Amino acid sequence: MSDWEYYKDYHFLDIYDQGTAPNIIFEHKTKVGQNVRITEHQGICSLYLDGDLQFDDINEVAVHNAFVDPLKQYTDINGEDVLILGGGDGGMARTLL
Repeated sequence: MSDWEYYKDYHFLDIYDQGTAPNIIFEHKTKVGQNVRITEHQGICSLYLDGDLQFDDINEVAVHNAFVDPLKQYTDINGEDVLILGGGDGGMARTLL
């Protein structure tokens, strides 16, 4: 499958120009079979896991804030020790710090 078909099939073109595939910066298949892909197009970097867009430079802060903000109404999360399960991209830790 060509890069264009990959992005077309997974509907990745909502923020990209029609007809052009982003540059693949990094691609890796993990030991458990997860496909990790980082792309860049017109200065915007995007992270895909198994073909699904996780976040990009445009919405990255909003995505991580969506996990942290609801907790603030139930606890005093500021100045407390916090356990982050998962959070491999570091965005949650950055948001909390």
